[in-house]
This record gives sequence, structure tokens and C-alpha cells, in this order.
Amino acid sequence: MAEQDLRKELNDLRAEYRADSQKSLDKCFSYLNFYVGLLAAVLAATLTGLLQIRPGDSRALLLLTGPLSASALAVLGYRTIRVFYRRSVEAWVAEVNLQAMLGLGDVTGSHAVGRPLVASRSGGWLPRFERSPVEKVMNSAENAESMIVEVTRIGDTLRYARLTLAVFSVVAVVLSAAAIVIATR
Repeated sequence: MAEQDLRKELNDLRAEYRADSQKSLDKCFSYLNFYVGLLAAVLAATLTGLLQIRPGDSRALLLLTGPLSASALAVLGYRTIRVFYRRSVEAWVAEVNLQAMLGLGDVTGSHAVGRPLVASRSGGWLPRFERSPVEKVMNSAENAESMIVEVTRIGDTLRYARLTLAVFSVVAVVLSAAAIVIATR
């Protein structure tokens, strides 16, 4: 296979991985939005029910189903989001590797192409920004798999999803306590 054909195939593959990474990240956000909406509705319905129950009414205990289901949905939602986030990171790592193999991150103005208006840190035209913990992992990973595990662990998207769903879990616990207090007064 000629060098030019190989470069074209690698570049096409890089474009596919970029699309796969974006598709998985979009799916991650879609699920996050779905679970946030669902959890907000469940907890709002529970709160509405609590505001309508009189102290000492044992029916308040039925409202515990809202917070219990919200907690379960938050855990399942996080696990679902984690799957798509990991897939996004896997495709991103493959894209980064292909980009490096093609020399796209280190393209300088020394070719026949004009110089970039604002050069990247590497001196090339392609800007690459990662938070310092992610950059550190990229520069020190033993292999692609360990990089995927580590970036998945420290990445912003998954961390924010975890925090968002944890807040819903805390609200669910507070509403559960309120239902118990109202039912036992």
C-alpha cells in the first residue's frame, strides 16, 4: 500500500473516531438530560404530595416511593452515563493516537502551507487544550487502556454527572425524612 493511500485511510479512520466520540458524548448528555428531567419530576411530585398531607397521616409513607425510586434511578442513570462517557473517551484516545500517527499535532509552518495566525504550543496549527490532570495522564499513560481508565475517572463530564445525580439523591433522602416525620406526627 502506498504511503499516500495509508495516510488517507488513517485520516478517514480518524474522522470516524472523531464522529464516534462526539456521538457517544451526545448520547451521554442526552441520558443526563433525561435523568435530570425524570428525577426532577419524581421529586417535585413527592414534594407536592408532602405539602398536601396532614401531620399524622400514614399515607405520607406512600410518598417514600418517590425518593426511593429517585435514588435508584440516579444510580442507574449514572451507570448508563458512565458507559457512554467511557465510549467517548475510548474513541477520543483512538483519534488522538491516529492524529499523532499522521503528525497532525506537530504540523509546523515549514511546509508549503502558510503559517497559522496563532500557533499552538507545539508550534503547529492545531490547538489542543486539556485540563492539566488530563494532560498529565496523556503524557504519562503506559498504554491506551490505562489512559482510558484514568481519563474516564478524572474527566469533567462524568464528574459533573456524578455530582448532579448525587444532589438528586440527597434531595431524595431529605424528602424521605420529611415523609417519615409527617407520617409519625
